[in-house]
Amino acid sequence: MRAKKSKSSMEKLKDGGFRIWHVAVIVLLFAAMIWAVIYSYNNRRGIGTEPLYDAYENDLILNGVFAESVNIGGLTKKQAEDKINREYVEPKTSVVLTFSYEDYSKDYTKGELGLGFNVKEVIDKAYKTGRSGSKVERIAYASELADMHEFIAIEQKIDEGSMKAAIDQISDDIAKMGAKVDKEGIKAMIDDNMANVNEDSILTVPVK
Repeated sequence: MRAKKSKSSMEKLKDGGFRIWHVAVIVLLFAAMIWAVIYSYNNRRGIGTEPLYDAYENDLILNGVFAESVNIGGLTKKQAEDKINREYVEPKTSVVLTFSYEDYSKDYTKGELGLGFNVKEVIDKAYKTGRSGSKVERIAYASELADMHEFIAIEQKIDEGSMKAAIDQISDDIAKMGAKVDKEGIKAMIDDNMANVNEDSILTVPVK
């Protein structure tokens, strides 16, 4: 039986160099893939290669992310929160409800009645968008996101304590006029207005 011939030092060196060459090619192909995705994205958007990297490296929300109709792409969390509050929350919480009964009239903004929104949760979800998966997957997703857009719903929440305090005040005021307010009726009116009306309204206070 013929003994297996061992490789010479030169052959081993060639084999090692061959393997290193393969690894080098794979690394170069991987880098080229990332560069191609970024180039394609920025070429479509008409910008340089920096913004896409900046979004990840500078903790910015990716371009193409919206909170309802508010575009918060390319912003920090704080900037996004300020913009949502300015363009979405404040116009809704500043709406005035006027409670009327005979000669009595009292105004409350919806914010004073407890209207609020889950802005913090929206910001967290917006920031996490496009930040999962491998680096190639993240960049590929970001390149599509700028065109297809991701819309995150803003949910309404009510501070029941603020609403109750307002209803109690209205009830006490009208009680001095000799009438008893239907508190559950007022609450139902407010709830309906909060959900369906986005402009100043006059609500006639129900009494028993």
